[in-house]
Amino acid sequence: MEIKIKSTHEPFGDKPLYNAFFRWALLASEEVAGKQGLNVVLRENGLERYIDNYPSEEMNASAGVLQKDYTALCTGLLTFFGRAGRGSLTRIGRRSARMFIDNYMDSMGMGALIAAARLLPTGMKLKAGLEANINVFKKLYKDVDIDWHAHLEDRGDKWAYVTEDCTMCIDRAADAAICTVSTGNLIESTFWFLEKEYDVQEVECRAQGAKACVWEISKTPKG
Repeated sequence: MEIKIKSTHEPFGDKPLYNAFFRWALLASEEVAGKQGLNVVLRENGLERYIDNYPSEEMNASAGVLQKDYTALCTGLLTFFGRAGRGSLTRIGRRSARMFIDNYMDSMGMGALIAAARLLPTGMKLKAGLEANINVFKKLYKDVDIDWHAHLEDRGDKWAYVTEDCTMCIDRAADAAICTVSTGNLIESTFWFLEKEYDVQEVECRAQGAKACVWEISKTPKG
């Protein structure tokens, strides 16, 4: 896999990122890559200021973390792991999503939503869970004055999760889809919501020239 920095800059990269999001990504990366491995990634990707200096676990943007910092971390990890990168970054995505769920979802009223959604007919549960995911992030982005664009599309036996504003691939060009952390995020969030594992695949990536990053989620659980 080859990842390059584009000659044109995307303004979305200069938007703020919640402290807690970046902290959870760093903690999950440390679990998978090890502390020394993570420090190598941080040094090689212009993120030295975060070595032994993780942002606080607060849902605000006071630490000056930017969307492009997350991009640099994720693409740096892909390069660091090489061929094993996809599996490792999927694990990082799942672990960081679990930290978000365990620390924040109740305050968003998601517990009651989950309980109600689990009473829906089977075919409607996955759609409800993915829509809830989008609505949570739209609210969080709006709270820091970011208009985040994402929606669902029905593709027969799959749901397509589409976003034009993807933090994983800002200013990047690649010969393959690279938003693997988000793949892990979606796998873990659907598992938490539905207590079943669903196949999630990124099928379009802005780093490859697509207008949006797109993940297809099978409507039928694994097994």
